[in-house]
Amino acid sequence: MATYSDMEELIRLGAYRAGSSAEVDEAITLHKPLEAFLAQSKEEATTMADGYERLERILRGEETQN
Repeated sequence: MATYSDMEELIRLGAYRAGSSAEVDEAITLHKPLEAFLAQSKEEATTMADGYERLERILRGEETQN
């Protein structure tokens, strides 16, 4: 998330070229799924175990389209 934040302006402006940095490419891929993971509503309840399982799926790349 810090890597995405550092490069966010270039990414939003379209100035970042994919493939320039593997670290930034990964940050871009994981950005939306991680933001969705952190955006739990007040009414939503998730166990700690379920949260860790979902985070693991995100980091493995199994939840990159959310």
